[in-house]
Amino acid sequence: MDPSAPPLPPQATPVPRSIPVVADFLKAAAEHFDFVPQQPKTEIEYKKAYAGTAFAAGLTKDQVVRIYAIRIGGSGRYDVQAGLEYPKPDAKAVSTALATTNS
Repeated sequence: MDPSAPPLPPQATPVPRSIPVVADFLKAAAEHFDFVPQQPKTEIEYKKAYAGTAFAAGLTKDQVVRIYAIRIGGSGRYDVQAGLEYPKPDAKAVSTALATTNS
């Protein structure tokens, strides 16, 4: 380090970023891409769409089950974001992942 160099500015304290929620993604899709995705209205509708998409991608039944099993570790419905499983006033998303269960 050059002792004659001007001092470095103090490092700013990082500002904690909030994690976007599903509504943020839907709003951005509409604003930036003029796209409104179809959303399942029920758990079974979600599961049928999930399986149909997976099979269309060429996955086997065993692969679909294994992948879905990884997703079901959370505590909530198919459409609940991780961290928001329980209605609390101070609840915040902890991830962009949906926290689903196998119900």
